[in-house]
Amino acid sequence: MRGPQDDAIYTPGGKLLQRQLQRLEASGFTEAAAAAIQAAGVSDTDRAELQARLNQMPAGSSTAEAAQMYLETAERLRAAHTGDNSTPQWRSLGPNQLTAPQIYRTRKLSGRVSAVIVDPRNANHVLLGTAGGGVWESFNRGNAGSWQPRTDFAESLSVGALAFDPSNSTTVYCGTGEGNTPYFTPLGVGILRSVDGGTTWRMLGQNGGAIQDFLNPQNPQRSFMGQGFYDLMVDPTNSQHLLAATTTGIYVSTDGGFNWIRRHLSTAWSLSIAVTNQYQRTTEILAGCRDGVWSSTDGGTNWIQVALPNSPNPNNFQRLAVDIAPSNSSVAYAFGAIGNNVHLWRRANNAWTSVDTSQSQMSTVQAWYNWFIAVAPDQETQIYCGDVTIHRGDFSSWTNRWTWTSLSSNAQPPVHTDQHAIAFEPGNANTLYVGNDGGLYRSFDRGITWQDCNDGLNTLEFEYIAQDPNSTQWIIGGTQDNGTLRSTDLNTYQMVVGSDGGDCGVNHSNPNIVFQTIQNASLSRSNNKGVVNSWTPIKQAPQNKQGLFYAPFETSATNGDTIALGTNILFVSRDNGSTWVELAYPTPGVASAMYIPNASHIYIGLTNGQVLHTEWNVNSWTALTLLATPRTGAWVSDLFVDPNNLLRIWATYHLPNVATFPGGRVYRSDDGGKNWLDHTPPDNVTKLPINAIAIDPENEDRVWIAADLGVYESRDGGATWSIFSNQLPHMMVGDLIFHAQGRLLRAGTRNRGIWEIAVGAAGGGGGGGASKPLPRDQWRFDASSSVSPPENVKDGIASFWASNWQYPQSPPHWLKVDLGDTYEITGFTYQFRLDNTPGRIQNYEFYVSNQFRDWSTDPVYWGQPVQTGMFQNIGTEQVIHLSAPQTGRYICLRATSVYDYRSGIAAIDELNVLGSSNSGGGGSGGAASPLDRTRWQITATASLPYYGPNALKDDNPNTFWFTQQNMSFAHFLNIDLGGTYRVSGLRYTPRQDFNLGRIRDYEIYVNTNSSASPHWQKVAEGNWPNTTEEQVVTFSGVEGSQVYLNIRSSHDGQFSAVAELQILGTSDSGGGGSAAAVLPRDRWSLSASSWDPNAVPNFAKDGTNNAWWSSPYARPQHWLMVDLGQVCNITGMRYLAPMGEGHIQGYTLLHRLQPYEGWAPNAPQGTFQNIATEETVHFPSAFTARYVLLLATSSYGTQQRAAVSEINFLGTVQ
Repeated sequence: MRGPQDDAIYTPGGKLLQRQLQRLEASGFTEAAAAAIQAAGVSDTDRAELQARLNQMPAGSSTAEAAQMYLETAERLRAAHTGDNSTPQWRSLGPNQLTAPQIYRTRKLSGRVSAVIVDPRNANHVLLGTAGGGVWESFNRGNAGSWQPRTDFAESLSVGALAFDPSNSTTVYCGTGEGNTPYFTPLGVGILRSVDGGTTWRMLGQNGGAIQDFLNPQNPQRSFMGQGFYDLMVDPTNSQHLLAATTTGIYVSTDGGFNWIRRHLSTAWSLSIAVTNQYQRTTEILAGCRDGVWSSTDGGTNWIQVALPNSPNPNNFQRLAVDIAPSNSSVAYAFGAIGNNVHLWRRANNAWTSVDTSQSQMSTVQAWYNWFIAVAPDQETQIYCGDVTIHRGDFSSWTNRWTWTSLSSNAQPPVHTDQHAIAFEPGNANTLYVGNDGGLYRSFDRGITWQDCNDGLNTLEFEYIAQDPNSTQWIIGGTQDNGTLRSTDLNTYQMVVGSDGGDCGVNHSNPNIVFQTIQNASLSRSNNKGVVNSWTPIKQAPQNKQGLFYAPFETSATNGDTIALGTNILFVSRDNGSTWVELAYPTPGVASAMYIPNASHIYIGLTNGQVLHTEWNVNSWTALTLLATPRTGAWVSDLFVDPNNLLRIWATYHLPNVATFPGGRVYRSDDGGKNWLDHTPPDNVTKLPINAIAIDPENEDRVWIAADLGVYESRDGGATWSIFSNQLPHMMVGDLIFHAQGRLLRAGTRNRGIWEIAVGAAGGGGGGGASKPLPRDQWRFDASSSVSPPENVKDGIASFWASNWQYPQSPPHWLKVDLGDTYEITGFTYQFRLDNTPGRIQNYEFYVSNQFRDWSTDPVYWGQPVQTGMFQNIGTEQVIHLSAPQTGRYICLRATSVYDYRSGIAAIDELNVLGSSNSGGGGSGGAASPLDRTRWQITATASLPYYGPNALKDDNPNTFWFTQQNMSFAHFLNIDLGGTYRVSGLRYTPRQDFNLGRIRDYEIYVNTNSSASPHWQKVAEGNWPNTTEEQVVTFSGVEGSQVYLNIRSSHDGQFSAVAELQILGTSDSGGGGSAAAVLPRDRWSLSASSWDPNAVPNFAKDGTNNAWWSSPYARPQHWLMVDLGQVCNITGMRYLAPMGEGHIQGYTLLHRLQPYEGWAPNAPQGTFQNIATEETVHFPSAFTARYVLLLATSSYGTQQRAAVSEINFLGTVQ
């Protein structure tokens, strides 16, 4: 292994190569490391130095071996995904929006975009590929809210190239494995293909494309496994003819990509094809390779090297890009980097000439990583060149000179650096897209001004993350080339420090004190929660720190102000970095991991596998002592030491399990590091490098580890392991942290942002009964007083409920919630109003009740509160866990004091109740859920004016159905349910104000036949007490379409009244066109083929008929896709057309379980009426799905647009 002298701040090839080589070395990918050194194009002296480092590494796995491991792991992870809500699921925490006010001002950023293409037949349709976050699709030119991930569960999320078939843009190809960065090359598993325009993807053939290799008989390529893609294209004259440029050469396919032949051995970066004779369908292909520019006129079978004037000989380019002018195929360009020299050549009149670039400000810095050229589609004399920045060259035939414009650095605000990809809008040369390390950018005026297209594009590459232990809403993390990011709402993030963000930390004793690092162990501190401009650099001594690109940094996990930073020595501070002590390692080494269980103990892991320890001894730190070494020759990737039991230590290692690196990757010591036990997961769980570990503080045997792909769990201290990655995309997971208060496991990932999963109680059943926010769509409210409505506490935005001003009176104030069903309640979350004005609750009482009478009484009469406490005076969400679960339907949060006693008001921005469905069937004694009441048709004994039977389904217990005078018994209510259900119960709420009309003796009947020929079956009878409390009757389920309540007598002997009535049940098991309950929409995510700016997809679920989704004026087919957020059994749908244009006529409803699957066969089809009232469709047979797509095959009217005012689906949640 290398010594510390090899980890100096300067590395030949720049900071990017330094980071890449350290990652490759840690993972044992020596072949990819060697390729990285060659690709960097450094000097002979520097190459020799780098190769010497590489030679110190043991022979590692090839990129093909590594890719096979990643592929096998991805397939195992995909098989483990389930949409079952009884098991925990990961969810994204963004960033959905990232701003960098100090550098990019108002621009929004995202992660590295490696490829971008625009549909040749639909300019709205854009696809992009990311380094490790997969393919993303937009049907609105990349505008805000239009991006959707399309390959989250594919075989690989590393994208090197994308290509539409120009003749049929429903066919798209994706070359996996990003060639730009050697660390992502091992993720290359071949080619993915989409046949629906990029929405769903499948691996092409059995292995992503089979290869015949006649050029290298000693070591022939059999597949693209372990290769990185740079370019991919489809012949515009022949859809079966494809070409690929990869890290190992040029490949040609003549059967649509299923089989390939390698036609050139040298690394190929760029391809360009032009039709030279439209009638004879002949083409010319240019290729930019490490050994120069090559040309083929026979479809890529044979290649001839192009003689470039003033080109070094032999050719050994760092990068070379080519493009043929679309407007004139006789004109072409080549843009190359050799050493420090930029080379540009132009072909015209069958001759190549050099172009002077001395005035262009172009640079070869990191040319091996960021480089492109593109000719304007309509001007052969205008070119765009990308290196670190974007440049445009314009040639004037009058002056015979080039004029150069620096586009990205001159833009206001500036465009992010490190350019990788470019694409033009079809038919409009003014509009172009550029992908770089900061995401995707679009210009409508040939690069003069730019718009960011990154809103909702969650592709950031997080290296490390940290959190506030007292708030689930505050998080900080370091990202590649996008600095250190901070969020206070887990949606929008802000760059608080620039450069390459590294390890971060939070002082657990005072979370206002936070830390962040950037490359080469540069450390900063904020005493104000990390807000912009609050950071102060911390200077350690000496300044010539020699360590990893991302040096490990830690704060104490429990108490005190101890922090530490590890390089080739250990820097330790007990006062948050004001003063420092340096501790040398017993033998030379470099820190790669660290953990501080408390203020007096520090543990550190080195790149040679060693683990060291120091402790505070009254007034000084002891010398670092070497513990027993779990394994040698491998980097320690993470450490964990139990703060309650310092004898238990965990250590993880980066190297994969391959023959050249035998040994474990997860070790545990129960004696303080004297002895270690290998608790590595078996190969059939994962063979990949392990990056991070987290432990449940309430159960020391519950352990989670993060591998390069996937998260894994052990509940027995590492003896056995299982996949813990349900609905987690197949990206690299670099860091894991556990939020003890919120019971949340969080993952920092590379190119898919931050994710979290609720893990439930310690030792629980794996999340089936895990505490999670309960659905809020059926909530109704009551409050002590209101100046802003209580409904604001569930709207998900910065509006709030506030009580009336009470000064000089003091609280209590209270807010009551009817949850709409009975649940097992385990806690709640409370968010202060965010505008820093009065209303922050200080002391609180929390009540839970299952009695309806409590709904109309002051909570002081509910009995004893189930929880009391004091909120902190902070602006972030606070999570409260009840000491014991409570079963109930009604909750009350009672504020007994507030922080601003002068105003006396109480306010709540957001309220969530945590829990799970009550195993008793939702409070109905084992019955099913309340059925949807919106389609009920009710007939009844004659009613008094204004007291009709519809009052019993208006969710207001203070209104009621009431019979007329002198109506002799029996009275009745006959309810047509609007469909067939399995009816199993009834809930009756009596009149609340007086006892007149309260029912005593009753009978319940269910019609088990059609309404035309009814057959009434008695299912229950009895008598109800004279009370205001809700009464529940349950019985064996009976399938029927009508319920008849026969009222034989009342307590007053004259009238009958019903305040609220619920029928309990489920949809009938046969499907058969029956109706079911309306599915909840609170988890829905909507997207569409396109939309008008004022008619976005989310309007289709806003609950009103005065806003709707609408496509632009264009011919069908248009579509609206709904991710239901959970797997459902769907039996029907409801469609409400808008009041204006866009009524859908013919439709097909596509559906599938997983985002990567094809659409299921036998999709329901039909025709809507041309009316503006809601239509209900019952499907011939039920189906199970999470994703549904309403495809409008035709529309009424002449404008051929499609619109949806409201859409609902009928069924049950699985």
